[in-house]
Amino acid sequence: MLFRSKGWNYVADDRDTRDVASRAGDEAVGHGTFVSGLIALVAPKAKILPERVLNGAGYGTVYGAAQAILDATTAGAQVINLSFGTDTQPPSNLLQQAIQTAQAAGVVVVAAAGNEGSNQQEFPAAWPQTLSVAAMSTSYTALTPFSNFGGWVDVGAPGEGIVGPMPGGGYDIWAGTSMSTPFVSGQAALIRALEPTMKPPDRKSTRLNSSHITI
Repeated sequence: MLFRSKGWNYVADDRDTRDVASRAGDEAVGHGTFVSGLIALVAPKAKILPERVLNGAGYGTVYGAAQAILDATTAGAQVINLSFGTDTQPPSNLLQQAIQTAQAAGVVVVAAAGNEGSNQQEFPAAWPQTLSVAAMSTSYTALTPFSNFGGWVDVGAPGEGIVGPMPGGGYDIWAGTSMSTPFVSGQAALIRALEPTMKPPDRKSTRLNSSHITI
């Protein structure tokens, strides 16, 4: 397997990681830019390695996602944000093995719990090697109606009425656990900066209070 250290577009298999539409009506365009912007909001000094695994419609392959995780791990990533879920049943062993490899290397893997408003497990968020994130409503006292929930979810973060950057400039307002996840990834980056030797399992039990998030 070929590993790269400057980011890669696993959709088109080239170095151009720009978030662009492949056809009219692609609703997921801007997803990666939006998520990256939220991470930068929480952890302004964090370095972001772009790994594009979803097309403009929000679809990709578990192979591409697994390769991107291994690529980022080899490149030295300390936190990996997975603002996606797979409906593959049973879940992909390849994807879980990639996440296990990342965790064994000391990487914190943060994953979106999903937007079905269900307690049914979503993967990769439900795997024990990830920190799974649900979406909190604008009141920050309850989950949004669309957020998945259950004992397999670890933490909630803002996920409704979120303002973030879009490709080419400008901002938009989005909602979803994909938006919640980068808030936690950014906080994980801050914790890692304060405690660089802390192992991933320890971070799950670490409480770091902010105005909206508690890990």
